[in-house]
Amino acid sequence: MSEALERWRRFRVYALAVGSGTCLGCIFRSLFSASPSHNNFNPYLSYVVLIMTVTFLAVVPMAMGYLSVGEYLRAAPAESVRVYKWIFLPWISVVLSMGVAVLFK
Repeated sequence: MSEALERWRRFRVYALAVGSGTCLGCIFRSLFSASPSHNNFNPYLSYVVLIMTVTFLAVVPMAMGYLSVGEYLRAAPAESVRVYKWIFLPWISVVLSMGVAVLFK
């Protein structure tokens, strides 16, 4: 029974880490996915599009990774922390949120 409990605890750590980043990405995607109408084009809209592009290419994935690694470090015991997990946990969050975005597009 203790082995199953230990496996559940490890799975829970990864699920929370990946899930928090994925939820953040999906929330940002759903909040800012509306496209502007071509009939009422505002000249300042190009600046907004530029800011949103930079945000979605740099800031949101960085925040997703920060949440994923932060949850992992908070929940994992110190002796089981591995550096390669810091690299791949954020990628799983980003790929999952991209999959959800494609699925609901």
